[in-house]
Amino acid sequence: MNERRVVVITGSNGGIGLEAARALARENYHVVMNGRRPDVLEAAVEDVRASVPDASVEGVACDISVPEQATALIEDAAAKHGRLDAFVSNAAWVRKKDFHELTLEEWDAIFDVVLRGAAVCCMAAARIMVKQSYGRIVLVGSKSGGTADPGISPYDSAKAGLHGLGRAMAVDLAKFNINVNTVAPGWVWTPMLARFRAGSHRFLETLNPVKRAGESEEIAEVIRFFVVSAPLYLTGQTLYVDGGETVMANLYYE
Repeated sequence: MNERRVVVITGSNGGIGLEAARALARENYHVVMNGRRPDVLEAAVEDVRASVPDASVEGVACDISVPEQATALIEDAAAKHGRLDAFVSNAAWVRKKDFHELTLEEWDAIFDVVLRGAAVCCMAAARIMVKQSYGRIVLVGSKSGGTADPGISPYDSAKAGLHGLGRAMAVDLAKFNINVNTVAPGWVWTPMLARFRAGSHRFLETLNPVKRAGESEEIAEVIRFFVVSAPLYLTGQTLYVDGGETVMANLYYE
C-alpha cells in the first residue's frame, strides 16, 4: 500500500488541473494525473516533478468520455496503490456555437466529458471510498453552471448538472465519511480564455470587481483546501471563485 495519500485528477495536463496536481504533490500526495493526449500529459507530469521536490506523480492517458476507460482509471489507481483518498474531476471540453446551430452529436460530446464522464469516475471512486469509510471528492464546475455565457449552451448545461451531481453525492455519501464539494471558477487564464476572449481588453477590465481574470493557482488552492483541510461538516457546497462576478449587479461598472 502506498504510504502517501492518493489522489486522481482528470484533465490535469494543463491549466487548473496541472496546478491542482502541483499543489497536492506539495502536500505529499501521490498524484495520478490524467489527460487524453499522452505527449501533453507526459510533459505535464515532468513539469510537476521538476517543480516539486520529491513529488510522487504518474500519468495515465485515457478518455473519460468512454465509460470503460473512466472506470479503469479510478479502479486501477486504487488497485495499484492500495487506496484512493481523493478524486478531483476537472476534465472539460467546450465549443463555441449558438444553440440553434448545434447538432445532437456536438451536444453529446460535451456532456460525455463534462457530466457523464465525471459521474462515471465518481461512481467508481465512491465504491472504493465507501469500503475505506473515507474519501474526498472535488468537482470543478464553473460560474457558467449557475449563470450562462453566450454560445456555449451545452457547456453551461453540463456544468449546471455537475453542480447538482455534487450536491446529490454529498447527501448520499456523508454517512460513509466522504465529503463532496464543487469549486466554480470564473474566467481563469487558461487556453479556453485565450480562445474566447483574445484581445478583448475591455472585457477583462470590466470582468468583475477584482478587474482581472483569475490564475489557475488560485483555483488550485481551493481544490487543495477541499482535499486536504476541509472538515466532513463542509460538504455539498458550491464555492464560486470568480472575483465577485456572479454577485456584481452590473458587469460594466466603473
